[in-house]
Order: sequence, then structure tokens, then C-alpha cells
Amino acid sequence: MYKILFILAPKRERTVSRILEKSLRHGSLLQIKYMKKCCSSKCHLNLNMDMARRCREILWTKDFESRHEWLIQKLRDAKHRNGKYFLMIESGLGICSKAFCQLFYISKGFYYKSVKDYENGVLSTGYQRRRSKTSLYDDAKFWLEEYATYHADRMPDSADIMLPYKTRKEGLYLRYKSERVEKFRNFFSKTSFMRMWADMFPHLKIKK
Repeated sequence: MYKILFILAPKRERTVSRILEKSLRHGSLLQIKYMKKCCSSKCHLNLNMDMARRCREILWTKDFESRHEWLIQKLRDAKHRNGKYFLMIESGLGICSKAFCQLFYISKGFYYKSVKDYENGVLSTGYQRRRSKTSLYDDAKFWLEEYATYHADRMPDSADIMLPYKTRKEGLYLRYKSERVEKFRNFFSKTSFMRMWADMFPHLKIKK
């Protein structure tokens, strides 16, 4: 008898694949069709489901660093109107940040973190700079917010946001830490990470 070996992709790749799959679901794409007015320029009227599918396939086949660098480049090429970014998409069309995030299935946390990095002169996530305790706190908060955005479910009858069964807080911390170590970046201690979770995300819980 022959043994069949299953080679699993790294966790990060599997996570990206799940997000891509989720972003391409019909219900998710329908949000583009029924998107409410985004700004005075009515950028949403220029979007459609086929465009969203193409854009999401482009973005969500990239790893985290590549997505971050891609978005910073988009911000660099963006036009400015009334102090706001209008980011370029297909055929040189510029759309507001709300429509852009909806089109590419980008969370607000990821978008504004990239804006902050761009405005602070960070050319890429590989660019090393000194981080104060405040920036480490913000980085850990952003990581947990980003994770919850794509893995947790909002409860219809309460403010709770529930992570999947068998999720362990310590396991999430180790995942956060390993991603930072992999990229040669500083990271919060376990105690500080858990305190940040309790302070900033009291409604983020684990299903039992």
C-alpha cells in the first residue's frame, strides 16, 4: 500500500486563501452592487461585481508585506481632493477610500495603518525603524483587530465578537509573536498583549 502525504501550506498562506475565498463569495460581492453612497463624488456608481472579483484576486493572492507595500504605493499614486485620498484603480479611475476598501475587501484597520505608515515615511514593512512602546501597542492592536476582522463573527443580539471554537488566547499571542519575529520586528510581551486585548477589545471573545 502507498501512503499519501498531504503537504500543508504555511498558516499564513492558508489564512490568505480563506480570506480570498470569503471575499469572492456571492454574498460578499453583492455588497458592491448594493453599496450605499460613499461620498459626494458617488464613486460607488463606478464599481461592479466583476471588477470587485478581479481586484480581490489581485490583492488577496499576496502575502501581508506585499499587500502593505502595494497599498502604500497606491497611496503614493493617489490624488488628493479636500484633504482626502482618491486611489487609482482600473483605467486610471480614482475612487474614495471607502469605495476602495469595499472594492478590495480591505478592513479599515489595515487601510488606516497603511496611511499612517505612508505619511510617516515608511517605504515598506521591511523598512526598520525604532518603535516606542506606543507604536508597539498600536501594532499589536492593529494585528488583533485585523485577525478578528477576518476570523470572528459578530453576534446579532449583543455587542460580542466571537472567535472560532478551540481558539486559545495564548495561541493567538504566539502567532502574533512568530509573525513579528519572522519579519525581524519587535513585539509585545505576552502580559502586555493580553492587557491590550482586555482594554481595547473587551467584546472579543471565544466561542464555547
